Amino acid sequence: MNEINISATLKKLMSSKKKLERDVQFFIDDALNINFDAEAILINNERIQAALECMTTAAHANIIEGPYDQQHYETIQKHLLYQNTENGDARIFWNYFSIECVNVRAEQKGRTKEYIYLHAIYNMLCNEVHFMSMESEAEDQLQVADLNSGKIVKIKPRGVNTRF
Repeated sequence: MNEINISATLKKLMSSKKKLERDVQFFIDDALNINFDAEAILINNERIQAALECMTTAAHANIIEGPYDQQHYETIQKHLLYQNTENGDARIFWNYFSIECVNVRAEQKGRTKEYIYLHAIYNMLCNEVHFMSMESEAEDQLQVADLNSGKIVKIKPRGVNTRF
C-alpha cells in the first residue's frame, strides 16, 4: 500500500546526483511516516507521487531554479492533483511555492534544490484547500511569518532560492 513508483527519468537523475538520491529517499520515508487510515494513505501516496513527478519534470526541463512563470507552471501542471488559480495567474502559485520553499529551506538545511522543490510542491498538495482559497495578489514581495525568529519578514519570491 505504501509503494511509491520511481520513474526511469528520476532514477537516471538520481544516479547522476548521489545527494539527490539520498534526499529523495529521505523525502519518501518522511512523507510515508504518517499514521493515516487506509484511505488517507492512498491520498498521501498520490500526493507524494505527484510531487515526485513535478520535481522530475522540472529537473528534466532544467527549470528547478526557474524561471517561475506561466510556462513553468504549465510544464508541471499535468502532474498536480488539482488545477490552480481561478484567474490563471501562475504568479500566485509561484508566490505560494516560494513561501513553502523558504520554510523547507529553514527546516531542512543542507538539502538539494531538487529536494526543496519536491517538498514545497508536496506541502502545497497537502494544503490544497488553503491554497485554492488563497485570494492574495501576485506580488514582488511577500510578508511571511518566520517561526524560527517569531517575526514577520518580507521575502522576494524566488522559488527554491527564496530565503528569510
